Amino acid sequence: MYVCLCVYSALFLLVLWHPQWLILLVPFMVLTTMKAENKLPWWIADAVFFAGFALISYAIFEGQLEVNMIKSSAIGALFSLSGSEGSQTLAFYFNLLPFSQSIAAVLFAAPLVMNIALKIPLAKGIPADTLANKAYFAPSARAAVWGIFAFGFLAIFFIPCIFQLIKCL
Repeated sequence: MYVCLCVYSALFLLVLWHPQWLILLVPFMVLTTMKAENKLPWWIADAVFFAGFALISYAIFEGQLEVNMIKSSAIGALFSLSGSEGSQTLAFYFNLLPFSQSIAAVLFAAPLVMNIALKIPLAKGIPADTLANKAYFAPSARAAVWGIFAFGFLAIFFIPCIFQLIKCL
């Protein structure tokens, strides 16, 4: 599993990719996370990776992904946005942040590098577990991380997809 994680992580770090290709990487990220003793830091890294993925997708595929996500979403219907207006709106907010392209790239790349460096299987376990030194993470912290991740997933992907499905019926 670790070899596949390294290969696909290196691929996504070094080449321009389409968002659908992440289906190759994500299963190995999930499987290696489930093998770790302390899963909470990896869940946080996955949430950061998810945010970086969304921002990079918005930046790179400006004319495709944004238009579909905004025009077909509840936000697009609420404000009566056409595809081009939605694209301009998101591009406007994205460009307000200085170095937004670099920030998006770091949010995407840092968790991948962390996965490669800290999930390498060694005789005593993975380095992340050794560094954590059997640290205990409270269930409330776990619930907060899952809540943030679930809210992000619902807001960015699930609700727009359901709204689009309803519009097609």
